[in-house]
Amino acid sequence: MRIDGRCKGFTLFEMILAMILGVVVISSAYLVYRNLQVEWRQYYTMHNSIIEVGLFKERVSQDIDDATFIRSETPNTLLFVSQTDTIRYSFDRRICRSTNVSQDTFNVNISHLRFGFVEGLHDAQIVESFLFKIEKPVVISQVQFLKRYSSAELVYIYQKLIPQYEY
Repeated sequence: MRIDGRCKGFTLFEMILAMILGVVVISSAYLVYRNLQVEWRQYYTMHNSIIEVGLFKERVSQDIDDATFIRSETPNTLLFVSQTDTIRYSFDRRICRSTNVSQDTFNVNISHLRFGFVEGLHDAQIVESFLFKIEKPVVISQVQFLKRYSSAELVYIYQKLIPQYEY
């Protein structure tokens, strides 16, 4: 359609300006999407780590309750000995829990592990408490577990593990 000998439409300048504005809007939207994607991955990783630590804490708490005693076999290994079963935890970079029937691995990065031994039964390596520091996530930095022994349990441990000497 012509008006006064001219065609109706956009000028070249208007077209270039519209394209530049379109590229700016699309680039901004892409950067926002990319940042959300990176933050979601970080959140997802953190969330999974927290869930894994929670599952580990729940499992160890249950094993502590079921155990008659806890013994340190090596500096990185704990044995949870009960009347029916022995559960072995090995603490390297990851935590591995093994029984006669199954084996579980907890995806928890440990940076430090320390045992507290029962006084008087230190030679038998009977563990009263253990603490470990977690590298990630930052929300949970360290976890400590405590096994409270009754006097009857201590007598049983003493009779079972300490060799009896005849005089």
